[in-house]
Amino acid sequence: MKPFKLKWLIRGTQTEERVDALLAFTKTTSEPTISAVKDYLVIGMRLRIAAALNGFDKSNLRTKLNSLYDVEEKHQTLKQIDKVVG
Repeated sequence: MKPFKLKWLIRGTQTEERVDALLAFTKTTSEPTISAVKDYLVIGMRLRIAAALNGFDKSNLRTKLNSLYDVEEKHQTLKQIDKVVG
């Protein structure tokens, strides 16, 4: 069984600026992918809808979101190590 991972990135709760910053740590340059991620994380669209509106399968969007979850998890770990609040 996989260990539970806390998801810091919740649908519809992120700012566009924050998503852009997280995406900067990935190799993502595809505009449809970036738009789908923002539709999900910033606007709050359902995964299936965000993927379909941007022309690809929801499993591909889920894969990209999982990579962003990993980036965010590392960021949160660093904040805890540095004892930075916010």
